[in-house]
Amino acid sequence: MRIILSLKNIFYLFVFLSFILVSCEDREEYIPYVEVSFSVDLNINNNLATPGYSMLYPGEGFGGVIVYCEYYDYVTPDKSIFKAYDAACTLEVEDSCSVTNTGNSFYGECPCCHSQYEFTNGQPVEGDAAYSLKRYKATVISNKVYVRN
Repeated sequence: MRIILSLKNIFYLFVFLSFILVSCEDREEYIPYVEVSFSVDLNINNNLATPGYSMLYPGEGFGGVIVYCEYYDYVTPDKSIFKAYDAACTLEVEDSCSVTNTGNSFYGECPCCHSQYEFTNGQPVEGDAAYSLKRYKATVISNKVYVRN
């Protein structure tokens, strides 16, 4: 059986492959991969158990890791919701241009391009950055937040 490729078939193949490549693009992959595995003891660092509070851990990830408390369940801490993001700005993509937080804040800002990000979802809300912060898994077990990729 022979397959004859006409110009029309080649064109459709090109369009299909282009669509696949564009739709599968994930900007956070431009942040270099760094093994992330650390924990935060909420008994010691109890400010982080305040909803809306965020903390930067500069020695973790590519540009540091921001841990954000979205919801804290005082009765059952394991049901709390924390989010963790690489602090590397998605526009600058340099470990020297890390998003800084201001403690009890929903937002952080890149000191290089001044893009601002919202920690509830990692999305940029102001500035030239167009992509979300790279997200890590954050799990609460026995009042400790475990962050990993």
